[in-house]
Amino acid sequence: MIARFEAWFARRSIRLKLTLAFAGVSAVLLGGLALALYFSFEVGLDDGINRSLDARAAELGALERPAKPTLAARPPLAESSGAFAEILSLHGKVLDATAGLRHTPLLDARAITALHGSTLISDRGNSRLLARPLRDARGEVLVVGVSLAQRDHALNVLGDLLFFGGPLMLLLSSGAAYLVAANALAPVERMRRRAAEISGGERDARLPVPASSDVLTRLGETLNAMLGRVSDAVSRERALVSHASHELRTPLTVLKLELELALDPERSREEMADALRSAVEEVDRMTRLASDLLVIARAGEGQLPVRPQVVDVAVMLRASAERFDRIARTEGRTIRTDMTDSLVVALDPDRLEQALDNLLTNALRHGSGTIELELRERDGAVELHVFDEGPGFPEEFLPHAFEPFTRAEASRTGEATGLGLSIVRAIAEAHGGSAGAGNRAGGGGHVWVLLRPAELTPDTRAHRSAMAPAGSRSSR
Repeated sequence: MIARFEAWFARRSIRLKLTLAFAGVSAVLLGGLALALYFSFEVGLDDGINRSLDARAAELGALERPAKPTLAARPPLAESSGAFAEILSLHGKVLDATAGLRHTPLLDARAITALHGSTLISDRGNSRLLARPLRDARGEVLVVGVSLAQRDHALNVLGDLLFFGGPLMLLLSSGAAYLVAANALAPVERMRRRAAEISGGERDARLPVPASSDVLTRLGETLNAMLGRVSDAVSRERALVSHASHELRTPLTVLKLELELALDPERSREEMADALRSAVEEVDRMTRLASDLLVIARAGEGQLPVRPQVVDVAVMLRASAERFDRIARTEGRTIRTDMTDSLVVALDPDRLEQALDNLLTNALRHGSGTIELELRERDGAVELHVFDEGPGFPEEFLPHAFEPFTRAEASRTGEATGLGLSIVRAIAEAHGGSAGAGNRAGGGGHVWVLLRPAELTPDTRAHRSAMAPAGSRSSR
C-alpha cells in the first residue's frame, strides 16, 4: 500500500506535491492545536467549577443554622448561581437542603462512609458534587453541587467550531498554498516554454529571468550562461568544420589533379614520378592537418592526453634548435639559444616536442633575422620564449593569435593553416600553464609558453647525464 502511494505521489506535479505536503503538515498542526485547545478549555472549566464548589462549601459551612427539631421547621439553605446544597447525616438522612432537595439525598450512606473525613468531588449525571464533613458538627456531611449543562454546552460549541472550522481552514489554506506554488513556479514554466522554442540556429537566444533575487533568478542566469557557452562552442565547432573543409579542399584538388596527370598515358615515367611525389606531399599535408585538427578537438573537449615523463628540457630544446638551425641556414638565418645546462622536469616529451616544433616553424615561416630560443625556470614553472627580428604581429591580430585558423596578413601566413599557435596553447593548458604572444620593443615577434611540470627535480649535471637517453628522442 505504501509502495503504491509512493509510486502515485512520484507521478504528481510539483505544485500538487507541495500542496499535499503543506496540507499534511497543516492537518497535523491544526489537529494537535485543536486537541490542545479543547482539553485545556475543558480543564479550565473544570477547575473553575471545582473552585466555585469549594467556595460555596466554605460559605455554607461557616453559617450558623438555627436549631429546629424538624427539617420542615427549618428554612431551606440559600441558593447561589444555580448551585444547590444538602446537609446529610452519616446514614444519608437529609438534615437540611436547598429548595427542591429536601426529600432527595445526593449521597447514600455508603458514599458518606467512604469520605473518611476528606473532600470528595464526583460527577453524578449532569451535575458535579463536592462532599465534605462539617467540622463544627459531629456526624453531618455538607454536599454542594452544580449543574454541568453550561459546561457541556460550551465544550460542544467549541468542539463543533474545531470540527467544522478546522477542515474549512485547512481547505482554504491548501488552496492558497496551491496558488502560491503555482505563482512561484510560473517563472520555471516560462523558462521551459522559451527553452522549447529555442532552435539550434538562435545564437543569442536566452531564457527569461525573473526579477526577484532568489534561487530561480540564479537558475535562469546560470542556464543563460550555459546557453552562451554552448552557443560559443557550437560556433567554434562550425568554424572549425568550415575552416577544415576549406583547408582540405585545396590539397584534395591538387591531389586529384596530380593523380589524373599520373594516369595520362602520354606522360613520361619521370613526369609520372614527379606527379606521384607531389601527391605524396599533399597526402602528408592532409595528414598533418588531420593530426592538428584532432589535437584542437581534444583540447576543446578538455581531453588532450598528457603522459608526463622525467625529461631534460634543456637537452630537448638544444636538439630542436640544432634540427631547425639547418633549415634556417638555408634561408640565411640563425638560431641562438639561452638556457641552463640542464633542467629536469616531468613533462610529456611528445607534446613538448610538438610545441617546440610549432614555435620554431612559426618563427621561421613568419619572421626574419635571428631566432632566439630561451629557457627559464620561475616559481617551479618552465618558461619557453621564442623571439624573431621580423615585422612582428599586427596589433589587431594579437588578441586572436591563438585561435584556430586565424592568420595575420598574407605576408606572414604563406601556406600555414592557422593551427600552430592554437596547438601550442592547447599543450600549455594541458600542462596547467598558458601561452601568449606580443611584439618586441625593437621590432620582431615574441611568443612564450609556460608549463607547470608534475614534478621538478633540482638542476644537476648528474640528472642531465641520467636523462640524456630520454632527451635524445627529440633529435629525431
